[in-house]
Amino acid sequence: MKKLLVVLLVLLSLVVMAQEVIKIGAIFPLTGAAAATGVKIKYAIEVAQEIINGVYPEINLALAKSAGLLNLNGAKVQFIFADHQGNPELAMAEAERLIRNEKVVALIGCYQSSCTKPARSPKSTVYRSLRVLRALQPSRRED
Repeated sequence: MKKLLVVLLVLLSLVVMAQEVIKIGAIFPLTGAAAATGVKIKYAIEVAQEIINGVYPEINLALAKSAGLLNLNGAKVQFIFADHQGNPELAMAEAERLIRNEKVVALIGCYQSSCTKPARSPKSTVYRSLRVLRALQPSRRED
C-alpha cells in the first residue's frame, strides 16, 4: 500500500509540474448573509494571484520576486471561485464540481464551518479526491 501511495504521489507531482497553470478552487459565500466577507476574501485572493503570477520586486515576498511558482517551473496559479451562499449542501456540490469539471488540484476556503464540515467527512467524494494531495503537505512537526 505504501508503494502505491508513493507511486501516486510521484505521478501527481509530475502532472502538477507539467502544468503551465495550476488550478485551485476557492469556495466562499459570495452571496447571502456572509457575502460582504466572502467578497473581501475573493479580492484578497485575486491580489495574491496577481502577485504570484507577476513580477513585483518592490514587494518583500519570495513569491513576488519572479513570475509564477519557481519550484513548478514558473507555472501560474489560477483561482476558480465558487459561491456556496452559506449553504452546506451547495458548498459540497461546488467542491465536487470544481474537482470533476474544473479539474482543480486543491481547494481553499468555505469561511463558514458549517460549509466546510461536509467536505471533511471521510465518506465524501471531496475528501477521497483530495486525500492524496494532503499527503504532499509538508510535516508541521519540528525535528
